[in-house]
Amino acid sequence: GSMAGFDLLAAEQVISLKKQFPNIQLISVAPYSVHFFSREKCWTPEWIHRAREVFQQHDFGISLSEYYRLGIYYERNRVLVDHSSELICYHDGGKGGTENTVQYARSRMHNIHNLCP
Repeated sequence: GSMAGFDLLAAEQVISLKKQFPNIQLISVAPYSVHFFSREKCWTPEWIHRAREVFQQHDFGISLSEYYRLGIYYERNRVLVDHSSELICYHDGGKGGTENTVQYARSRMHNIHNLCP
């Protein structure tokens, strides 16, 4: 997902496992260009730096749009589910993007691994 929080923490873990598991790949699907994250008020300088580091070390990455636009997160989540067979998430039961993604993955019969206790 390439967003601040769980997405980037998970990506950093994949990067840290590359020496131990050389065949593991990190594929990043960002909703919009990482260069524009700094314009979002919710992104701290630390998260902007971490996002850029992940984008420099991933095996393949795309941005669905150059800029933020309405519906881009929904589109990104569908791309992630449509190109996977399992979902690893941290869903605390709240409503929003993660909930919608979990429901969509269920409708696609994906195995779902929720890391939230």
